[in-house]
Amino acid sequence: MDFPPNPKDKPGYVLEFFDEFEDNHLDTTKWYPYLLPHWSSLERSAARIEVGDGSLKLRIEEDQTPWVDGGERASNLQTVHFSGAKGSRIGQFRHYNPEFVVTQDLPPVRHYTPLFGLFETRLKAVPVVGYHVALWMIGFDEPNAGEIRVFEIHGGNIGVERSRVDYGILTWDDPKLREELYEDYLLINAAEYNIYAVEWTPTHVDFYVNNTKLRTVQQSPQYPMPFMLGIYERPHEVREEDRHIPFPRVCEVDYFRAYRPLGGYRASAKHRMTQNSFRRAYA
Repeated sequence: MDFPPNPKDKPGYVLEFFDEFEDNHLDTTKWYPYLLPHWSSLERSAARIEVGDGSLKLRIEEDQTPWVDGGERASNLQTVHFSGAKGSRIGQFRHYNPEFVVTQDLPPVRHYTPLFGLFETRLKAVPVVGYHVALWMIGFDEPNAGEIRVFEIHGGNIGVERSRVDYGILTWDDPKLREELYEDYLLINAAEYNIYAVEWTPTHVDFYVNNTKLRTVQQSPQYPMPFMLGIYERPHEVREEDRHIPFPRVCEVDYFRAYRPLGGYRASAKHRMTQNSFRRAYA
């Protein structure tokens, strides 16, 4: 059963960035519809999408090619883009492959790069083995950035009565972070609508599913982080018995919302939100 959407307004917070996908086209003043195109090309990394009837559908289609040689097929939206000059090794998520070089000169794009906040999305994951959906945060032009994995859900971990949600902190190039990843089975069907959220504060990150806190991680990246939202194929995991399932593979997104607290997190000496304040935001 679908988990219902939250009210858009939250007491104690300001809605500063959002998309309800109510138009019949993608709002490119909010989203950059490519996956790290500086390591590939705009054509190969372009997202296959459909927008209408109040939702975004991120699609992987049968004729789609991998976004890089030896990589996976994907449809990904970003809230930014940053890369260096053609031929350099400067660009977002360089640790995907340290041997990559920038393939083309692309202008920077910076739609939304928050430093702390409360972020949530409501979506349906893809219940097919070999495909996963994820919302993740990485650095913009920060050379030593980590990652906040808001959630990652693999099709093979989705069941009618329970599904596994992966989330946490990845260090990558940030020496101040420590790897802290979790894989929790929850009593949800992730192929239906559920709400995934984080509250990122100066001292910690809280992870939520359907307004229930899963865990507090007592560490926090200290630089602005944009968002990556997408569906990704893991070709080595695709099962032969699933190849008859008709394409496309679709991740359906109801909304994405981003909030900041009134007065900011540093307004209090403790620099943290309490569980009660979060509950008030969802009352």
